[in-house]
Amino acid sequence: MCEINKVIKFARLSLLALVGGLAAQSAGAVNMQFSGTLVSAPECKMSDTPIVISFDVVRVETILAGNQTFVSLPVTYSPTCTNIQNASRYTVSLTFGGVAANWNASALTTSNTHVGIIMEDGAGNAFELNKAVAIKDLSNWPRLYVKLARLITSSSIPTGNLTASGTLIITIQ
Repeated sequence: MCEINKVIKFARLSLLALVGGLAAQSAGAVNMQFSGTLVSAPECKMSDTPIVISFDVVRVETILAGNQTFVSLPVTYSPTCTNIQNASRYTVSLTFGGVAANWNASALTTSNTHVGIIMEDGAGNAFELNKAVAIKDLSNWPRLYVKLARLITSSSIPTGNLTASGTLIITIQ
């Protein structure tokens, strides 16, 4: 008798589930409409010519006399952007890329382990290497400057040629 009760209860539950499912399906329908605007990202590019900056001859005494950064030179770069009417819908950024000196996350390593290169905007804000900086106005890019920086604990700096290599990257997201 116990088995028969279980079968009857299961049959009732199955019938309720079937009726409940039918009721949910017949609750009604509503039409849906979709709209929107398709936009495309701005297109920005750098000059095809490499940016070459020469510090020329810098006296070691000048470097040692500085607090930490000195010998500032402008970076001549000329990014151009088209299709900027929808630029506010995108994030455009500039990144100074390269290998950071182990003594300063903003200093690009050079052939001299006591000296690095820092890039700053016109307001003196240093770029952290490999970290994007948002560009607000695509028709008015920031002025950029590079400076030599020294390892602050250095009391002497080896003389000789100084070389380094980095990248300037525009990213649009």
